[in-house]
Amino acid sequence: MTLFTAMQADGMPADARRVWAEKHKEWIEKVPGGKRIVAEKSGHFIQAQEPALVIDSIRQMVEPARAVKPPAP
Repeated sequence: MTLFTAMQADGMPADARRVWAEKHKEWIEKVPGGKRIVAEKSGHFIQAQEPALVIDSIRQMVEPARAVKPPAP
């Protein structure tokens, strides 16, 4: 599982943003194999504001699966 943490939440006070990030960190640490990506330049729509982060994350998950060859019939 990959969790993205957006750091540019408009209207969210800096203290609340800090707590938000801490809670995301605490939560993902409980997920075996979990990974957290901090999107420093994004708000809610990370996929639109920092698409490379999302694309790279998807590639990191998909490429190992592509390397696995299916069993011979």
